[in-house]
Amino acid sequence: METVRGKRRKFAGALGNGTLGHGSTGHQGKRALYHCNYCQKDISSCPRIKCAICPDFDLCLECFAVGCEITPHRRDHDYRVVDNLSFPIYHPEWGADEEILLL
Repeated sequence: METVRGKRRKFAGALGNGTLGHGSTGHQGKRALYHCNYCQKDISSCPRIKCAICPDFDLCLECFAVGCEITPHRRDHDYRVVDNLSFPIYHPEWGADEEILLL
């Protein structure tokens, strides 16, 4: 089910065939760790905006930039920018986030 709200589209959820809806990154059969609460885009491997007030509420950069709101979330809530640091820096089996913990 698809509804139009302003400049963005909201999709009701994942498609029934095991793939993600609009904005999927091609991870067939894998479930996203994080998704945009507005457009349902998989944001597991890119920077995301996490609301500091609403529990478990994340937005992709595009939805955040146009000021998307979903009740109870409001665009004037405090937020944090969260970046995925799982790429390797020194050793191919360690992510940057794990290497930073060693420092």
